[in-house]
Amino acid sequence: MRLFLLKGLSKPSIHPIFAHLGTWSDGSVCKVCGNANSLLIEPLQIEWYDGSANIGDFSWCGYTAVVLDRVKAWLIDSRFEVAFGRVEVMKPKGRARMPRVAFPYTGPNLSWMRATARVALDEARSGLEKKADCVACGAKLTKFSWEGLFIPKTAWKGEKLFEIKQFEPSGAMFITEEALVKLDQMGFTGYVTMHAGEIED
Repeated sequence: MRLFLLKGLSKPSIHPIFAHLGTWSDGSVCKVCGNANSLLIEPLQIEWYDGSANIGDFSWCGYTAVVLDRVKAWLIDSRFEVAFGRVEVMKPKGRARMPRVAFPYTGPNLSWMRATARVALDEARSGLEKKADCVACGAKLTKFSWEGLFIPKTAWKGEKLFEIKQFEPSGAMFITEEALVKLDQMGFTGYVTMHAGEIED
């Protein structure tokens, strides 16, 4: 079965993208390698960028996703491995030069979507590039990749949507081909997918 990376659109003029501003759990960011041992926690504070005021069913900052209620309801009803958190829209900095979601925000309800399942890759067959462990914090670093990934049947228990253990804490979400077909049938806006690899049948 094929595996896909779920991500945002590359053209923010179609649907707006946002910056996530916090809040963060206790921890720190290593000054040498940039590895963080603190995580985003609720509420997810976001600031809309200019480029469009037409909010999609999915909105993104990197691999962080915010969804409308109709997406949330469908994912829960379809038993996807997801959890949802509160979103707080913050006042944007500076004046917009292009259309932007109005502030104070009065648009549709937003929920922070996160995968709850973790699945491990076969690192050798996936050709993962290992970096040297950080000399400062000791973090074991793996270069993020979304191509040529391979998940053996022993590691996959039928999850529809999940993060990959080796890429934590990127938040990047991967979806199976079977689940993606069902998602596409709903006609939701604001996401794209990229073929990332295979799950052994």
